[in-house]
Amino acid sequence: MLKSDHRQEFGRGELTFKRTAYFRSAAAAGGFMILGFLAAVAVSGRVERAGASVQIRMLPSSGFTPSSLTVLRGTLVTWVNDDKLPHTVTSSEGVFASQAIHSEESFFFRFEVPGTYTYFSGFEPHMMGKIVVH
Repeated sequence: MLKSDHRQEFGRGELTFKRTAYFRSAAAAGGFMILGFLAAVAVSGRVERAGASVQIRMLPSSGFTPSSLTVLRGTLVTWVNDDKLPHTVTSSEGVFASQAIHSEESFFFRFEVPGTYTYFSGFEPHMMGKIVVH
C-alpha cells in the first residue's frame, strides 16, 4: 500500500528517476565500449595516427624544452638547436646519438620501441631530457 501511495504522490518524480537511470546506464555502457576499444588498441600495439611528430628545442637558458615528453610508439622526435653553441643529443641507453648539431640545425629519431629514454648533450652533460614511449 505504501508503495502505491508513493507512486501516486511521486509518480512524476519516479518517472524522472527511471529516465535518469536509463541515461546513466546507457552512458556507462558507452563508456565501457570506449574503454574496450582503447584496451584492444593498447594490447594490439597499433597506433592509428601514423606519422606523428614533435619538436624539442635546445635553448641557451633552459636547455631541452620540453625536458620531459611522453609520446606514442612511431612518433618522430626532432631536436632543433636554437642556441648559438653546438649540442649533441646522446641517449644514455646507447639507442641514438647525433653528431654536433650547430645553430639552427636539427636531429631526428623515430621511437618505435616502448620504454623510457634519457638523453643529454655531449657538450653540456648537465643538459638532460627524458622521453617516455607508449
